[in-house]
Amino acid sequence: MSDIYDKVKQIRSLMAAQGVDACIITGTDPHQSEYLAPCWNDREWLTGFTGSAGSIVITNTFAGLWTDSRYYIQAAQELANGPFEMMKLDPKTPFSYILWCKENLPKNAVLAIDGFDISQTQFQSFKKMLPQDVEIRTDLDLIGQVWIDRPTLPMSQVFALDVQYCGSSVSEKLAFLQNFLKENNIDLFLVTALDEIAWLLNLRGSDVLYNPVFVAYLLVGQNENTLFVDDSRFSPPAMRSLKEANVGVSPYGSIISHLNGLDEKTQIGLDSNLTSVSIYKACNGNIKDISSPIQLKKSIKNHTEIANTQQVMVQDGIALAKAFFWLHETLKSRTISEFEFSQKVSQERSQLPGYLGDSFAPIIGYQGNGAIVHYHPDKNNSATIQPTGVLLVDSGGQYLTGTTDITRTISLGGVSKNAQRSFTLVLKGMIALSKAVFPVGTTGMHLDILARQFLWQNGQNYGHGTGHGVGFCLNVHEGPQSIAGMYNQKTKTPMMSGMITSNEPGYYEADQYGVRVENLVLTVPHPQFANYLKFETLTYYPIDIPMIDETYLDSGEKAWFNSYHHKVKSLILPHLDGPIRTWFELKCRPLN
Repeated sequence: MSDIYDKVKQIRSLMAAQGVDACIITGTDPHQSEYLAPCWNDREWLTGFTGSAGSIVITNTFAGLWTDSRYYIQAAQELANGPFEMMKLDPKTPFSYILWCKENLPKNAVLAIDGFDISQTQFQSFKKMLPQDVEIRTDLDLIGQVWIDRPTLPMSQVFALDVQYCGSSVSEKLAFLQNFLKENNIDLFLVTALDEIAWLLNLRGSDVLYNPVFVAYLLVGQNENTLFVDDSRFSPPAMRSLKEANVGVSPYGSIISHLNGLDEKTQIGLDSNLTSVSIYKACNGNIKDISSPIQLKKSIKNHTEIANTQQVMVQDGIALAKAFFWLHETLKSRTISEFEFSQKVSQERSQLPGYLGDSFAPIIGYQGNGAIVHYHPDKNNSATIQPTGVLLVDSGGQYLTGTTDITRTISLGGVSKNAQRSFTLVLKGMIALSKAVFPVGTTGMHLDILARQFLWQNGQNYGHGTGHGVGFCLNVHEGPQSIAGMYNQKTKTPMMSGMITSNEPGYYEADQYGVRVENLVLTVPHPQFANYLKFETLTYYPIDIPMIDETYLDSGEKAWFNSYHHKVKSLILPHLDGPIRTWFELKCRPLN
């Protein structure tokens, strides 16, 4: 912790030299990403907090990190005995830390935020929330001046994702965006989100852990397109693909000078929610702020992507069966660390064709660790799994044929009635959402209550969303859709045919257990009702019967459960032999 105190001291010294009263670290990167390349992981480097969400405020006398309810327990543990106070983010006010600044900064205060790490939309919101006498400087990177051994920009190889996997060529995707430009009288569209660039150009990389993206900017026009990334990074097929689609390449660092050099009459389209202040200010032209059409187009999977995802879900289920069977057998003779099991889950997936890596750090939470929503063990910080109690396993894989994300909570023996009851209430909500039939235009906010209703009836709840969009060989968290109770841009996006979304209610009893059941679901047209939609479950792995208190399930829920187990058995069992086959068949048994 002395190292962290020293970092804060150095930042405060720089603040004093620049006449700055407060420094804000937003916890993102120049592309407004959720998951960061190592060179932009300011939050973890400065505080030791490893969660994926959190914003920092440093003044001369205060240092605080604001995070949401997913990370309350984790942040309290990781920030303990250090200079940073854990602050709870108000879910109704995502910028609670700005309100804190409003109430605590002196008059005529100067507030510093790195202009690359804040979107233009956020910047405008901050200006409205703060008093007019507060000056916001976006020209200072205080972290960069202190972090002397900061990692360099990532340089992983960029490779082409073949049309046999993604189902649509680069030219077809660019034509879609160019038609959008024509319809909106735009000369150039600036793409800054890394997953949007990867999707549009059918390219993948490994610059960001768990996300097969690469660091770049992209300008798309009617006649020429420019990708800002070092050309030495491309595999030969990737470079050929770009040339065939008339995409030129310029160095990543030349984006500012390129934008500065544009003709003042150029109509530049960009999404200010995804564009940093520094990039926005560099645009020398007539800016048209417009929502990126790529996000919605990307979320609606085509027939090839859906077929490949369905196939990879079977493979993923086989890998999980092997990992859980290993756990079952090994616990007969010895204990296992959470970290060791996380390695085993990843190792089984790595044997599958087209495997690129995990889609996020495996969450292996034994007993009380399961109540830490985004907990993940490491080699030096890992509980010992015993042959008793509750184990929560949330994991996923990145494959050329799709992205997976699944959570199963299992009994290792001696599970309490309270844990079974909580699990069953969660399962009832997951089943209710799985069975939902809803009219076209229904949003994620409308559907969220289906998953929470049984918990609410028993005075229980969970603090995270119920479902997030999932990419195709892309980010495991993607928009624009989301299933959650809060009103925001994602939850008011209608569910549309072709979208893949997680269905993952949960419940967490601090220091005791966490339970969550997660499947991925595909939105499809209802076969009987015109203008109605339903969900088709894509994930194939049995739900742990010893965790269930069957007295809480009605006949309809049991029928859904038995039908699901029958399908899982029919798809996975033919690929298993010997003792694991007998074990898995028992796991797929129906309820009474």
